[in-house]
Amino acid sequence: MTGKTEEQEAVPTQECPSEAPLPTKRKEKPRYEVISTMVDPDVMSKVRTIADIEGVAIKEIIGVGLDMFIRKYEELHGKVRVKKPRKGDISQIFNS
Repeated sequence: MTGKTEEQEAVPTQECPSEAPLPTKRKEKPRYEVISTMVDPDVMSKVRTIADIEGVAIKEIIGVGLDMFIRKYEELHGKVRVKKPRKGDISQIFNS
């Protein structure tokens, strides 16, 4: 019996190099916090237009704006000290 597979050409197999490169560790991605806010429509239109003209993401523009705001605030009022979040103990909630 002959079948379709006999008519097909053999596909050459590629040999794997004896020393394959070691997998590299992934760089840790910067963490972002997702926020939602309300913005004046005219301001947002301008931000979108600037982002389009300059070829940057809106989040980059907003990030730079927030950095500028914090820098100016700290110039006037001193360094802002962020409180570390308090980690709760769930067993304390229900076992009291």
